[in-house]
Amino acid sequence: MNDQGAVTGTETSTREFFFDENWNMLKGTETRGNTDIVFGADWAIVSETTDVGNLGTLDADALALLEAPVKLALFGSATPSAGTIKFSTEAFDWGGGSQTIFYDDAGNVLGYQDKWSDDYGSGESFMDENWNHIGSSWKDNYGEGFNFTTEELDSDGNVVSRTETGESSHTFTDSGGSSVTETREFTYKYDANYNLIEGEETSSDGRTTTYGANWEILGTKADVSSLTALNNTQLADIPTPLKAASGDTFATVQNFDWGGSQTTYFDAAGNILGYMDTWSDDQGGGGSSFMAGDWNFLGSSWSDAYGSGESIRIDTFANGVLTGYTESGSNTHNIYDVAGTTVTGTETRSFEFNFNAAGEMTGG
Repeated sequence: MNDQGAVTGTETSTREFFFDENWNMLKGTETRGNTDIVFGADWAIVSETTDVGNLGTLDADALALLEAPVKLALFGSATPSAGTIKFSTEAFDWGGGSQTIFYDDAGNVLGYQDKWSDDYGSGESFMDENWNHIGSSWKDNYGEGFNFTTEELDSDGNVVSRTETGESSHTFTDSGGSSVTETREFTYKYDANYNLIEGEETSSDGRTTTYGANWEILGTKADVSSLTALNNTQLADIPTPLKAASGDTFATVQNFDWGGSQTTYFDAAGNILGYMDTWSDDQGGGGSSFMAGDWNFLGSSWSDAYGSGESIRIDTFANGVLTGYTESGSNTHNIYDVAGTTVTGTETRSFEFNFNAAGEMTGG
């Protein structure tokens, strides 16, 4: 029926099902219009074929609208030829949605595409020929994105790994009233039990993070081609672990609405050397915390009306293995007069302690 309740066509269905004495499904067949479905035990779909003689085919423009992981999962190729995939589309009565079924030339179902839209956005989901969800995409006033998973099978049809790919963007208004769009794209590879094997993620700030097994961070790199190298005066204010061992050191600064900031340091190849977080309060105090590229804490510095101080850790490696570390630093304590208003002197302390890889002190 159409929106006015008038009959616009008919579809005939026939079926034959076989059950045991307890009404457990054994097998069966069903014809829905031009589609023949063969069922196995427990309603498992053995095959589903359709007379596709009168159906249209996906042209190059239609194929270009589908993400590569979808085409690979449904059609067996990320670049199928135009005119080789048949399809039929049914618009839903509730409006704003539809379902498209994809077929090969023999009428075998290759997969499904469900579309939806409402006052807030739109999207689509994809399922394979057995209705297994393989991914989706979405778009609304705040951003858009997609996420798809393809399976790698062995010769017996068993899943040996899964590859998940996706992209997303998010648009928001910052404290200054400017519109900001952040993007993220990723590729993750899992084993059959969804344990991460490897992966890579890139964000709109130009940073690419590489993961190893079980989400171990193997490294983070960034594009530093548009950055200016730090000069000697700037380098003098940061701890040694945050400086490049050779060549130039670069930095980017992110200021937070609450008044603090985070500086990220890079070498010339774009590898992240570490981070510095700064803070301040309304009592005239402030400080910094230092982290290595893998976010391990390195040390900190501080200053207020009562003095100042700093402490930093420097690790020593041999062939990539930690052999020990040194903790060094200093602090100054201000001495006030009896009234507590005037600094009359200072006390200072400096230290350097050496430790082996087990954390045992070896001298200082």
